[in-house]
Amino acid sequence: MITVDYASRNWRKAARHGAGIGMKMTLLYAVLFILYAIIRSTLELLSFPTPDAGAAGTILATMVSLIIAALGITLLVIPLSALAGMGTSLLLHLLLPRISRRLTMVGTFFISLAAAFAVVDTVQLILLPAVGFKPLDLPFETWIFWFGLPTVLYVIVTGFEGRRLRFGTRLYSS
Repeated sequence: MITVDYASRNWRKAARHGAGIGMKMTLLYAVLFILYAIIRSTLELLSFPTPDAGAAGTILATMVSLIIAALGITLLVIPLSALAGMGTSLLLHLLLPRISRRLTMVGTFFISLAAAFAVVDTVQLILLPAVGFKPLDLPFETWIFWFGLPTVLYVIVTGFEGRRLRFGTRLYSS
């Protein structure tokens, strides 16, 4: 078990680490989306009969446009992801030394999952509706793409990250 002196914990390092995790999750989701979109559009384009239309050029142009669009959206979302990652990391940095002292790795994992769900629910059910955007009013397919899959990725990474923070790193010391 880690004995924690609360005054000596490195909050700046935890915030920086969380921001990095948030940015990496956004980039991972962008890469997964790009791969999915390229495969889907290529298969779709190949299903059309195109005798002299230049299918290779069309596929290449489609791939480039998908990559540019996905990276553009990713660049807009990265700062928000960094803030969410930073907030989550600071929340875990606050909670884990206090709550999970006597817990096993599984208990710490579940505390981290609960913190992730708390952040996700706060954003989707309180913060976004407060500014006039209601993600739960979106069609299911749209919600899954913009919120559902990123939420699943975020919750899983947060669960493992909390477990790693609690048992495997020196984020608690300067």
